[in-house]
Amino acid sequence: MSNPQSYATLKPAFFLHLDVEEPKPIFKNESGSLTLVPINGGYTKTIDPSYPFDTEVITGWDNLTTRSADGNQTITLDCSVYLKTKSNGSGVKFYYNGTIVPSEKQVDVITGKSSKHEPLEGYVTATPTVELDSNAVEEQWINHKKLIARGRFVRNEKGVLGVEYWVYVLD
Repeated sequence: MSNPQSYATLKPAFFLHLDVEEPKPIFKNESGSLTLVPINGGYTKTIDPSYPFDTEVITGWDNLTTRSADGNQTITLDCSVYLKTKSNGSGVKFYYNGTIVPSEKQVDVITGKSSKHEPLEGYVTATPTVELDSNAVEEQWINHKKLIARGRFVRNEKGVLGVEYWVYVLD
């Protein structure tokens, strides 16, 4: 039998930074809670030139659904981000589902006690899907690849909350 680790590789494709507002609680009940996080700006930056994806964030939002089981919280992400390409201003819809398992270091950033945590100091993941304007010629590669992302929370020097993802192509 061959080695299953050789069946797939993850290739770093681009970096995503989102400037977000402070989380806004929407509701809480016996099964969990819903929190809205408006997205005010950000960008993507190509890591591997084989996968060009340089954009500016126009707007967006993330719906965070929190559930508890076995004494642990899990947060499900439902995020939509609207972008424009830097190559020619074409429109892009970037949306993802994801999972967060909160860690102390993540909570410290969210509550303003620290400015960042390393990606492996928490579990922030996403599986993005992208829809492109037909004029986004350089970025068309994305229509034929599966994306997986690993992220973290950060705060800039002004204390503004952000989310950063390293986005990988599954090959």
